[in-house]
Amino acid sequence: MIMGTEARLVLYAPDEPTARAAATAAFARLVALDDALSDWRDDNELAAVVAAAGAAPVPVGPDLLEVLQRSRQLARATDGAFDPTVAPVVALWRAARESGAPPDPEALAQAAARVGYIGLVVDGEAGTAWLERPGMGLDLGACAKGWAAAQALAVLAEQGCPASLVDLGGDLAVGEPPPGRTGWRVAAGCSLPGRAPRVLTLSHRVVASSGSTEQHLDLDGRRLSHVIDPRSGEALVDAPCVTVVAGDGLLADGLASALMVMGAGPGRALLAERWPELSVFFDDARREPLFDGESLDGWVTTGGRYDGRARWTVQDGVILGRTAEDGAGGLLYTAARYADFELELDVWLDHPFDSGVFVRMLPPGDGRGGQITLDDRPGGEIGGVYSDGWLAHQPLGTRVWRRDTWNHVRVRCEGDDQHLMAWVNGSLVMDQRLPPGATGFAASGHIGLQVHGGGSDSGHGGRARFREITLIELQ
Repeated sequence: MIMGTEARLVLYAPDEPTARAAATAAFARLVALDDALSDWRDDNELAAVVAAAGAAPVPVGPDLLEVLQRSRQLARATDGAFDPTVAPVVALWRAARESGAPPDPEALAQAAARVGYIGLVVDGEAGTAWLERPGMGLDLGACAKGWAAAQALAVLAEQGCPASLVDLGGDLAVGEPPPGRTGWRVAAGCSLPGRAPRVLTLSHRVVASSGSTEQHLDLDGRRLSHVIDPRSGEALVDAPCVTVVAGDGLLADGLASALMVMGAGPGRALLAERWPELSVFFDDARREPLFDGESLDGWVTTGGRYDGRARWTVQDGVILGRTAEDGAGGLLYTAARYADFELELDVWLDHPFDSGVFVRMLPPGDGRGGQITLDDRPGGEIGGVYSDGWLAHQPLGTRVWRRDTWNHVRVRCEGDDQHLMAWVNGSLVMDQRLPPGATGFAASGHIGLQVHGGGSDSGHGGRARFREITLIELQ
């Protein structure tokens, strides 16, 4: 038991003595980290810092010093959505889950007043940590397990077992692939009813998930998460599950909690600005996955206004769209029709390439839909609205579009006036309604993904990639 959870190792070794020595060394490292970092104990370094809150700085070892320094940096980067000093309110909500009753509002307000990473002072040169105000506390549960898992994995590699996995209560650190494989197969994310697990093949990564599927308080029809918003002291309500895949254990673990607090929209905007290289997945019970990661089940290439002969395949968990051999384009449609919805997906376009997300698409003569343009060509527009002609221009969308990497796109469509809103990497790039008196537009239809046909300036020979396609139907 490490940091209040079960620690598990899986390792490949050339012989049994190497395996036993590596496992012993890794567990010893985890025990040492528990001695320094666990908030489940009252006899370790962390407890000593808390006991001296408001009094004087306390000498701490290199492990706690590094984790506190980096925790404070992450708190600043997330504007307090992650905060290592959240302990006073966490204690109240832990008691609430045990009793089944919410915390007393006055007690919660008093505890929330003692939260604030600004009051955590870490002096790297002196090797000390100090909580400036009496009654402050430290809870590193939202970041220390990911960091500890990565530390144990490093020990296993040093001991001759680089192909290993460390599991600390669902925070996984994986090293080199197992023999004969391309990577470790990891079911990432929170289990949602009726959803197939998201399976990733990974090596040299840490996977951290934060959600409410196991620890929560159900009250008056609401699910109150064990994850607390440090800025308010309140438990999150019906919050999404967040999974972060990163090369840094502390960052993966800490961001999983911070992004759960921030929500998908602000969270993706922060990622686009600070950590665009990370893989992050938001799982919301309201969201319906439109792509299973393995096949084109639920998708068709005919039945809309712009059928074509583009080539559509699935490779490495991604829908891959390419023009036909002669440069012809086309659309891939959802088999189902949707009226009012919010769609999210990740898009990566080779440059130059012209693509788009189409809404309410029907066969010719049955009604028009609309397109949010994703045209990454010279003079192209990211986030314009097109429907047999321009309905709205958005030349500024190219400022938030990123080349040679994934872009997160969110499209909201609702109402008789086909109100279209679009966000790219968290930034709103379009908010447009049909003008009064507009006719011929469909009330519902298929959603489409485009590969635009044409010559080299249209992206012929390039590729459009789509993944993590989910939808919420709006009532």
